[in-house]
Order: sequence, then C-alpha cells, then structure tokens
Amino acid sequence: MSENLDSQEKEPVPREGEVMRLIEGIVGEKPYTEVLRKEDAEGQLYRLVVEVIGDDGDPVRYDYVRAGQFADSKSSQTAIDIIYLNSDGDEVGGDCAAKYVNGNWQNLKQVTVVPEEEVHEDDIENSEGMRILKARKYNLPETATFDEISDAEDAAHYKKMSILLGLPEDSDYDTIKNAVEKNGYTFLDVSLWADHGVGLIPDKQEFESAVLNTRLEREALLREANELDKKLSRK
Repeated sequence: MSENLDSQEKEPVPREGEVMRLIEGIVGEKPYTEVLRKEDAEGQLYRLVVEVIGDDGDPVRYDYVRAGQFADSKSSQTAIDIIYLNSDGDEVGGDCAAKYVNGNWQNLKQVTVVPEEEVHEDDIENSEGMRILKARKYNLPETATFDEISDAEDAAHYKKMSILLGLPEDSDYDTIKNAVEKNGYTFLDVSLWADHGVGLIPDKQEFESAVLNTRLEREALLREANELDKKLSRK
C-alpha cells in the first residue's frame, strides 16, 4: 500500500478524469459509493475514497491519495490503494492497485480503463475534428486529407521503429524488417513497442504501464476531437 511520509514528491498532478476512469476500471461493473472527497485550495482532487460491496458481501474501499502536503495530511506518492473491510467495517487487509510515477500510471492490477464517456470511436476517428487534430500533430496543413495524414503517421511510426533498432531514422520498411529478423524479434513486437514509446525488450510492468498511458492519451484525443467537432458543427 502507499505510505504517508514527511517528504513531498514533486510530480505532475493526474487529472480527475484519469483517476475516476482508473477507479471505475478497477471496480468493474459493481456500483460504488463515494465515501470521501477532498480538494486543495485550487480545487484539484487530492483524496478520493469510494466503496463497493465485494463478492463475499463485505465492503471494499478504493483510496486515491495524491502526493503532497495538505491541510489534513501529507503523502510521498500518488497511488490508488485497495482496502478490505470486514462486516463490522474494520480494515482487514489491503493492496496497491496503481501508482502514479513520473506522470505515468503503473497499473498493478491489470484493470481495463473505462472511457470517460461513451463515444463511437469509429465515428470520431473519421471525423473532421480528428482530421484537423492529426494534421496539427504531424505539422501538416489543416486542409490535409486523411490519406496524407496516414502517410505521415506511417513515416513517424517507421522512424520510431528505426530508432529502436539503431537504424537511420529514414529507413524503409524492408530495412526495418531485415533488422527485426536479424535481432531475433518479431515485427509486431517492435511495432508495438514503438507505438507505446518504450525501449526494446521492456519488462512486463513497464510495457503494461506504457499501454495504459497510451490508452489514456488516445481517450483524451478522442474527447478533444469530439469537442472540436461540436464547435465546428455550431459554425
């Protein structure tokens, strides 16, 4: 479980939406009750406790604590802990579900992140808002077509794979494929590692943490594109 210590760890502050989606992913389909919520002077969440009824009928609490010094507490790390209670409400055990380290969630419980809102990803992926956002991402004119954006995405992806393999950044597909086979990897593995921004042969926890953060980034992009579509439709 996370520990409350005197030292204050300076790190990025996770958005409340991230915290809620992660908790909802851990809780699953069980209904939960918010037991405690605390915000700092700037209105940012630093403590949140929700409770569900476990499979054995006893309460289980999920306790989010943000690193920092606050009026009523201090913590050295940002984490979500699981606290198991008995029928009398006494704590009988616990574990750490996820830690926030250097701006990234390390998802220790292998949970599925629940999207902040129900969106039709395919619709948003092919929307005008997404086209504009992707064009900006790859430094293309906002009038760029999806085909032009796709070419830029492929080039950026191959560049990442080339860097991982120690090749020139402008290496083509065949060069990358040959290097992958020579090093004893699979093309899919190297492609996935490039997608999620990790080095070669990442350990399991590093890769799962990278996958989780990639998913959070994608959800943020979908929401941004959705909001941009709404603005465009009002013009």
